[in-house]
Amino acid sequence: METSTIRLSGRFKPADAVLTAVSIPAPIFFKMPAKKKLTIESFSAECYLPSGQTATLRLFVIDPLDKSGIEPLKYEIPLTYRASLHIDSTNPSAELRDIWAMNNLVRAYVPPGMRLQLDGTRGYFRHGLGGVDMIITGIYEDVP
Repeated sequence: METSTIRLSGRFKPADAVLTAVSIPAPIFFKMPAKKKLTIESFSAECYLPSGQTATLRLFVIDPLDKSGIEPLKYEIPLTYRASLHIDSTNPSAELRDIWAMNNLVRAYVPPGMRLQLDGTRGYFRHGLGGVDMIITGIYEDVP
């Protein structure tokens, strides 16, 4: 067994209400190795948005070979308001950002070959940047 940490990230572009993929600092999806299953032990997420906005996050477990059209397994990620802060601490008139976060212990199993994908939408939409970072911690096990 091998402990692993997977990081997923997405950004809310100024004119978009849905989360979009970025490659830096991390991708929005992760493909599981073919002969390893993952036991997720915990995940944590942090979301920053323009003040007054909220977000809904989900983690999908997708079978890339499934063509049935059945909706993938979905974990809703509950966020809790943590703080508001200025994005530029040297400028008190800078835009205010709200920080939403969560950290949960969980036991979830992801079969080999699946794809993990971070998904999100923001409510009370107004223009402004936002973003999400998620850390998944688990244990890989070899599958014959």
